[in-house]
Amino acid sequence: MMESENSLMMQVIIPLAKIKRAVESENVKNPRQKYVEIVTEDNFEFWFMGFLNHQRTLTHLQQAIILYLVLGCKK
Repeated sequence: MMESENSLMMQVIIPLAKIKRAVESENVKNPRQKYVEIVTEDNFEFWFMGFLNHQRTLTHLQQAIILYLVLGCKK
């Protein structure tokens, strides 16, 4: 994987219990450029891009959050 001078790659772990929402977002100037935005309970925003299929990633993430909530794991 080639990185540009302005890119930064990091590994981030966010517990499901801390996620408030996960939504799709897009670049206003380039609508083809999609992002997955995760907002935590403390209103910190994480923006992820570069997925081969961001919609599939978002769907699986939202399903995991819903399953976590339905099973009563969140206090």
